[in-house]
Amino acid sequence: MKHVLQITSVAIFILFAAISEAGTIRATEMDQATWGKVFAGQLKDFLIEFRKGDTLPLTFTAEGDFFETTQVQPTPLKVKKDLWMKVDGSKLEVSLDGTNFKPLPQTAHGLLLIGASADDASGGRANGINVNLKAYQK
Repeated sequence: MKHVLQITSVAIFILFAAISEAGTIRATEMDQATWGKVFAGQLKDFLIEFRKGDTLPLTFTAEGDFFETTQVQPTPLKVKKDLWMKVDGSKLEVSLDGTNFKPLPQTAHGLLLIGASADDASGGRANGINVNLKAYQK
């Protein structure tokens, strides 16, 4: 009876580990349809894992009455620190250890800066628009 109880306990532990692992996916393995579901708030109890050293393609596009992008080319975005995002519908929480999750504003702060650049350091005619995201751990 003791062996049956131990085997049952191990089986239950493995089952729970598999269930929790099934809700986690590496950001590098996600396809366009899955990202679409994330941004639409259609996924429940779902973890996205970003590992230090991973590289993800970042694409910026613009559309509308005033601007549009005519050539869209991905820029490599390198992950500098392990990070997990817990997605539950429209709720987003972040963890630095994969266990303790907090709302994003309690974990990080940052800025989104938009400006112009010029070839001439003295401030000549602008030849580019710069978008800069600065994100830091609290």
